[in-house]
Amino acid sequence: MKDKKITVAKIEKGSLSLKIADEVVEKIVYNETLGVDGIVRVGGMPHKDAFNLFRKGRRPRGIMVETGEDEVAVDMAISVKYGISIPDLVTQIRKRITDAVKKITGYEVRAITISVDGIQIGEKPRVEKPKTDKKEEKKTKK
Repeated sequence: MKDKKITVAKIEKGSLSLKIADEVVEKIVYNETLGVDGIVRVGGMPHKDAFNLFRKGRRPRGIMVETGEDEVAVDMAISVKYGISIPDLVTQIRKRITDAVKKITGYEVRAITISVDGIQIGEKPRVEKPKTDKKEEKKTKK
């Protein structure tokens, strides 16, 4: 059986040696992004999703992570709900990712690049018929 090559970042402090796979950081990023109100999808539109052409396994779609010695850079694509302030949404995502990655892995987040490549426009509001009195309906039918 061939060994699967996994990219990892290492933290070496004294006698501590820690290796965290990119996949772990990708899942943290995915989870934190989905926790932001206004996110419809993490990952690109299926027909545009170049991130995933060569990906295997159960890794989160639309997220690429590059790790260094004790830092990480994230490149991701999202789709958002119509009417949400995209700059505010991106600020929330960046803060959540930075805080969670630091807390869980100890890594500093060097960069987060977010591409918004989709927007979900909700259903059209239903036009309700004006309510009429049932007595009036009977009179008009006669």
